Amino acid sequence: MYIRNPETKQWEEVFLPPTGDTLPVGSIVDYDGDIVPTNYEEVEDPNEYSLNEVKTNKTWLGKPVYRKLFKFDSINNDTSTVILHGITDLEDVVYIQGIGKTSLNQQYPIPFVGNDLMFSGTTLTLRATSTEIVIASKIGGTTDLTQHSAYIIMEYTKTKDSAETIKEVKI
Repeated sequence: MYIRNPETKQWEEVFLPPTGDTLPVGSIVDYDGDIVPTNYEEVEDPNEYSLNEVKTNKTWLGKPVYRKLFKFDSINNDTSTVILHGITDLEDVVYIQGIGKTSLNQQYPIPFVGNDLMFSGTTLTLRATSTEIVIASKIGGTTDLTQHSAYIIMEYTKTKDSAETIKEVKI
């Protein structure tokens, strides 16, 4: 079992001797209650993709990386589609990618460059600013993106977090 130490921000492995079906007082296993043991913090599953912000187990330049999923209900044709991401202390976007879905449930990656009959010449680009996520489109072929939806995954750091010391490696 691993427990996150709130002082060092590190995961610590706790070795438990076999004791049958019992756990020591304060152990948390699939815990659905409201009480977190003293000096420990409740954390989200770092591997979850959610519309809520999740602190991952990754770091970028010594800072913790967060992940959030964004849903676009439709994509504008030949222009930009913008949503506010609501992250007030965004520092670096370290990963951004998405999945578009047609009304017929065909799926494609975003960013995207079309090379078949339906999507020929269609391009979708993706970027994030300090306040927005933007999908820009250029239509080719018979594509009507207003009938498409999208999910965008963004991983980022925050200005409020301090960087851990990064060890320099010489090659």
